[in-house]
Amino acid sequence: MLLFKPWHVPMIVEGKPRWKTQTRRFGKRRWRVRAIHQCATRLFDRNAVFARVEILRVWSERLGAISLEDANAEGYDTVQDFLVAFHQVNRTRRTAAARREVANREVWVVEFTPVDSDGTLCPEVVQYLRELYGGGHCFT
Repeated sequence: MLLFKPWHVPMIVEGKPRWKTQTRRFGKRRWRVRAIHQCATRLFDRNAVFARVEILRVWSERLGAISLEDANAEGYDTVQDFLVAFHQVNRTRRTAAARREVANREVWVVEFTPVDSDGTLCPEVVQYLRELYGGGHCFT
């Protein structure tokens, strides 16, 4: 299970305002490539499950090493927007020194794609990928 804040739901399910295809997490590695995980906004509540995703890649990096491309994959327009949201989600202290310390910490980066209950890509994701890469690719 991957937990997300409610404001992430439209980013993952509908790509609004931007597709979220990555998440950064503290702690130990809990995700295997090609595994299917449920996404929810609360633990132990079946009504909080909003999507299923397939894990595409998992790697470790310093939080402060995030690029603009990665911030976009997190669903944000800028690195700064992503970092503000990350600190809010993880409830890090608001002092500049504390934020610098967090920026040097290693996080797990989990890249994923939404899938339907049978494991196929959601139609919205297929359409997005076709728009992104052109109609000549087969994504289903």
